[in-house]
Amino acid sequence: MKPRETQGKQDCYDIDDDDEDACSNDAPSTADYFDAPADASDIKASECKLDMEPSMRLINALENLREVITENTKTHTTVKRRPGAGGQTRKQETQKGPDGVPKDDRLKVRKEKVIVELRVVFLKIGEIDTLKEQYSADTFIQAKWREPHLDGKSPEDLKGVDLDKFWNPLLYIDNILAETKEATWQTASMDRGQAFIMERRRVRGIFMENLELNDFPLDVQDLTVTITSERPDTEIDIIPDENEMSAINLSSFVDQQEWKLHEHIEVSRKVMTQEYSSSNRCHPALSVTCRAARRPGYFYWNVFLVMFFITALSFSTFSVSPELPQNRLQLSLTLLLTCVAFKFVINKMIPPVSYLTYMDKYVLLSLVILCVVCIWHAVVTVFTQCECVTELCTSRRMVCKFLHGSRFLAELERDVFVAFLCVYIICHLVFIFWLYFDACKRRRLMKSKDKEYLIAKKAQIKAKLARAQQLALNASSGSECN
Repeated sequence: MKPRETQGKQDCYDIDDDDEDACSNDAPSTADYFDAPADASDIKASECKLDMEPSMRLINALENLREVITENTKTHTTVKRRPGAGGQTRKQETQKGPDGVPKDDRLKVRKEKVIVELRVVFLKIGEIDTLKEQYSADTFIQAKWREPHLDGKSPEDLKGVDLDKFWNPLLYIDNILAETKEATWQTASMDRGQAFIMERRRVRGIFMENLELNDFPLDVQDLTVTITSERPDTEIDIIPDENEMSAINLSSFVDQQEWKLHEHIEVSRKVMTQEYSSSNRCHPALSVTCRAARRPGYFYWNVFLVMFFITALSFSTFSVSPELPQNRLQLSLTLLLTCVAFKFVINKMIPPVSYLTYMDKYVLLSLVILCVVCIWHAVVTVFTQCECVTELCTSRRMVCKFLHGSRFLAELERDVFVAFLCVYIICHLVFIFWLYFDACKRRRLMKSKDKEYLIAKKAQIKAKLARAQQLALNASSGSECN
């Protein structure tokens, strides 16, 4: 049966190209096909197919389908790569339209350097994750550049132009980690006889940010959106928009219980290189930054105050008699272990950084004070042992030396207690002044930038109003002259 099946398969599917052409030229009608007598080979092939199992017939059909797909793919690739005059003519026709305007100029390299004006608006700032060093935001990005091919066109003509086929700066966001939603649209406008294409996009996603935690919990973090281009800096230059300033919407901030947003926006230009590119060309970039200041109240009451109480309780160990150093050490070491356990809890609030934050410095200062108190309680035993040596002498001398030793030890304990207390208070005063003059320095700088930004924004609004009034006057004077 196996040779018969192979022969039937060859009779059914191995058809020469010449036979196909002949069959196509002399193709019979439907009636002729049904009326024609059955060929011996056809009868044999049909008998082979009927004798085969359903699984074998399915396998043969899949093999034939794969062969047909492979042959069609090879034929399509050959025709696509085959050069010809007709193909070149069609390519030239798609490059230019009837009015001379390029139809598909999106990826073309311009001879002159293009200036792209950029504006970013932070519509909504979501959660700022300190541990993962990232934040979520909903942003509006507006890019504007010149398009000489559209000069002289009326607003009605600009509405019917397909702007997707014109030159594009190929902008993208460099520090975005996950993009949940993006919408992009383009418009064209005329300004003083010059045509501009304006690309607007709304991007909602999670952005990466390297958080600086030196001043934690009084830190001010930069929330940056870095926009760059696939084109090198020899073709394109990205600058801030001169007519419209970047802005931020303060009312829609989600994490207001932990952070406070500043009103100003800072824009900085820089140059980036793409590591995956072999050319190592420089690409222009624009970083738009808003600032968020952490509200430190939670850490004042739950970290600093608790550590202050734990450290202050170490002075209560001086109420225990110096003749019982084991009780003193037991209390002091218990407070020390409590402080260490609390330190491990605090470490979960911030990422593992290689430098000390202000909260780390305060916790370590408290540990140092507790360690010094424990060392003193261990050293005081030396004086109590020296006092016991007097018991070997006469009774009168023993009483005098005992009284003298007890008085000396009491005075020493008092002096040490007062010294430790003064050092403790001085350390806290120095730390408070350090927080105000060093850690809060950046906060005062951000407040001054907020005032400068509001003044510049008011000046820009006044300039817009003056320009609109001037245009209205020009239009009215032109109508009167007519």
